[in-house]
Parts: sequence; C-alpha cells; structure tokens
Amino acid sequence: MANYAWGWIELTGQDDNLDKFLKVWESVPVLEPGGKSLLRHFIPTPTELFTWKIGWTSLVPDAPDKGFYQMWREIPTGTMNRYGVEQRTLEPITAEELDRLSSAYGAARWTDWQKQNWGCEKGERLWLIGDEQRYEWGATYRTITLKIEAEWRMPYAGLIRLFREGFLPPLNLDLIWYVEADLGAGKFTVNYDEWDRIRPDGTLPEDDDDEQVDSVTP
Repeated sequence: MANYAWGWIELTGQDDNLDKFLKVWESVPVLEPGGKSLLRHFIPTPTELFTWKIGWTSLVPDAPDKGFYQMWREIPTGTMNRYGVEQRTLEPITAEELDRLSSAYGAARWTDWQKQNWGCEKGERLWLIGDEQRYEWGATYRTITLKIEAEWRMPYAGLIRLFREGFLPPLNLDLIWYVEADLGAGKFTVNYDEWDRIRPDGTLPEDDDDEQVDSVTP
C-alpha cells in the first residue's frame, strides 16, 4: 500500500504568465475523485502499456509450481462459466514483446514509464487553493497556490517537463512537501529562467553540493 506525499505549490511571476496558467488550468478536466492532473492530461501514459497486467500470477492457479509471470494479458475465450462470467486465458509476455515495448516507449511497464516521465506512479492530483496579492519585504506580488498529492514522492520530472516543453508558461515555482508517516520531506524551488537547466531530480548542475531532498524510495 502506497504512502502519499502532500505538498503546496506557490507560483509567482509576470501577471500575463499567471493569467496564462489559469487559462491552462481551466482547460484541464476534473478527475473522478476530485482534483486535476496536468501530467495525465498533457503527458499521458501510452495506452498500449495498460493492456499488459503487472504483478505475479500463475497460468495454472492450482499448481503454482507451473510458473509465474510478471507481465501478462487476459484473452477472452468467448465462453461463459456457470455464473455468467466470460472465461479468459492468460498470455504471458514474450521476450520479443518486452524488447518491442521498451524500444517504442522507453519502458515496457506502465509503472516504469510513469516513474521515468513523471517521477512518480499514477500521476499527481492538484487543487487550486488561491490567487492573491501578497505584501512582503516592502513589495506586493501575486501568488497562485496549489495543493498537490502523489504516491511516495513529488513528480519533479513531470513538473519540469510541463514547463520545459511549453505546456505551462515560465513561472517561479516553490514546492514544499512531506510524505505521511514521517517517511520524507523536502523543498523544490525553480526560478522561471531555470526550467531548461534543471535536472529530473530537482537539482541544477551548479548546485551539486546542495542538499535538495528527494530520498523517499518505496
């Protein structure tokens, strides 16, 4: 069972870019359980990867020594059992199919693809908390605040792609997060002009000696 990471994002920058962000936000649909996912909307997982189930199963449930498979798919047989449920056969993935998926998408499992492209499994959920003017250190500035939820860790790699690939306008981002049960915490800060240089782990080349935290491993 996954532990959830929670955090708060503050976006600051030029007013026109903040307005552009709000327009992008309005275009993203609300998820069934609530909140929105920019990653699922703009950088979706390849649909083909979901056709393969992941886990451990046996082709012969009553004889587990016959072999277990980490990836398989269920093939309908067209026949029904006595309860009216269609029977299915299990088809384990082949080495050739694993190679093909890896070559096509960079990963054969949807979980691995999401970790590589988003930085977490199943994406994030975001809620818009506020858009307000703040006064600090003798200056007034505008801040958009979001609440974010993800499994185990924050999706640094995905946030970077959203800004670097132009899905979101250039803005300053401050993210403070923690994982429930005191399993980790950290801060992720990027200036509007650093998105092209920031690395997927949330660090800049010149910050190698800094302590940017992303050490939670499921």
